Amino acid sequence: MSPTQCLGKTLSLQLESNQSNEVLFHLVNKCTGMTVFSDTKIHDGYDSYDYCIDEGAQYTLSIKESSSNQGYRIYDMTYNGEFVTHFYNSGGVSDAFIDTSISFGECQEDSLF
Repeated sequence: MSPTQCLGKTLSLQLESNQSNEVLFHLVNKCTGMTVFSDTKIHDGYDSYDYCIDEGAQYTLSIKESSSNQGYRIYDMTYNGEFVTHFYNSGGVSDAFIDTSISFGECQEDSLF
């Protein structure tokens, strides 16, 4: 079987942690103000999540952990195969609680000419 084809661009999130953790991903299209998806994942170890999203827009991805623990967490994000951001939090240094957001992409303006 072939994988589902994405007609837009692929947003890929890779998570790695040494303790079970619940994370909320919330993606908003900044051009329209609409929520593209809101997804909660419980992960432990290494997980990778791919989301197919429309081209030609600017997005803000929020990453929020439901609680902190003493483990470490690594977050890597790519958009259409290009690196966007990397987060590393270690419980040995801080609470390792992530509540952050990153914007990427650009709004496409319709040409009237």
